[in-house]
Amino acid sequence: MLLSLPTAIIHLEGSRLMTFLGSLSLLCATLLMLRIRRIPSVWFTLALLILGLTWGLSRLWVADGLSALLPGANLAYLGFLVLLLVVHRQSPSLFSPWSIAGFWFLLVFVAGAIVATRVATFQLGLPSLAHADALHGASESLLSVSDFLIAFGAYRRLRLAKPQSVIEAGPSALDVSAPVIGLPSNQSTIP
Repeated sequence: MLLSLPTAIIHLEGSRLMTFLGSLSLLCATLLMLRIRRIPSVWFTLALLILGLTWGLSRLWVADGLSALLPGANLAYLGFLVLLLVVHRQSPSLFSPWSIAGFWFLLVFVAGAIVATRVATFQLGLPSLAHADALHGASESLLSVSDFLIAFGAYRRLRLAKPQSVIEAGPSALDVSAPVIGLPSNQSTIP
């Protein structure tokens, strides 16, 4: 038990750092998709990334542990969700509504995990949510729903992006032995 405790703490601290960096990355990537006329989005995004990383590093020096990064991660993720709606309004073909719903459904997962953790620790008296299998599984199933919605939306968007003739013909339409257009007649096939 003593050997697994430091490993669990390192895992928890690492996941908090990854949550912060992931949320900041999502926000910056969405900013790059925006069509801003006055300020080039690359410079604005770079400034936001530097500001976010600077804030994160300053929080690490002031507070104990990486849990100080969670408010920044939450703020960055909420900013990403709002900008995702703006990007979808500007260019509806970039994201499927299913994917957008999946990103927003992640908030339901977070709320479900918080409630399940409170029930496991306060009402059942367990040390953490991981000790209550049914509650942990139920809260993780919400994450699976979120992941499914995002993946299904990406699948639908990619399916719409393919030409209809390729979809109807199936995989055999992408035959690599077919002649290459624009080459002289003596180089008509791929070796």
